[in-house]
Amino acid sequence: MTRFAVLIAVASLVSGCTSMVDSVMSGRSSPVEGRSNAGQSLPNPPALRFAEQGARLEFRASSNGQTIQRAYVAAAPDGVEGRLSAADGSTVRLVPGCWGCSSAQGFDEKEYATLWPLQIGKTVTFNMLLRNGAVARQSIIVAEAEPVTVGGVRYQAVVLRARVVSGIDGSRYRAERADWWVPEIGWIARSLVRDTDGNLLQTELVSYQPPVEGLSDSGDVPVPSSASR
Repeated sequence: MTRFAVLIAVASLVSGCTSMVDSVMSGRSSPVEGRSNAGQSLPNPPALRFAEQGARLEFRASSNGQTIQRAYVAAAPDGVEGRLSAADGSTVRLVPGCWGCSSAQGFDEKEYATLWPLQIGKTVTFNMLLRNGAVARQSIIVAEAEPVTVGGVRYQAVVLRARVVSGIDGSRYRAERADWWVPEIGWIARSLVRDTDGNLLQTELVSYQPPVEGLSDSGDVPVPSSASR
């Protein structure tokens, strides 16, 4: 995989795994392993709140032995969609826990919004129109709560698992995605998608800085990989 391809994977993972759409539509996608623990409860169910504008978030993304890091600055959200800006002027988008929503032609935002505030075991199901015109049906469950560490700081994350359960236009395909959403940060700390070709796309938030006056630059930070030497 070239560095350009890895950059595409980074943007896709952070903004909703849009690079997976084509493989899923051709039937090559397989589930992401995980569990649901409806016995847990969240004492203060978090509402949807994205990272404060101007916050700096740096991600590490890995795919097929290639790894890069890239920094972003949080921009103003648009409804249920969060946005980050990179130094090159590009924008990545995220609808938390939702597979492909940021790249879809349309989805039921009103139904999706009922997922919030989050509570373990809560599930929403809605239709979405993909880029190629196909209609899919997606379910998202608030699966569990578990701690994550970002930049040496421990946070509590809520795991959101999404599944495209069927193609309701006559086609048959499926995909799964898992996001570790950190309410205190207002973004995902980890995202995972796997396909049946053995490709594993992973994103991890490696650092987070609240808004600091004058700190607005961002860019790519290449990370050496043994597979690329």
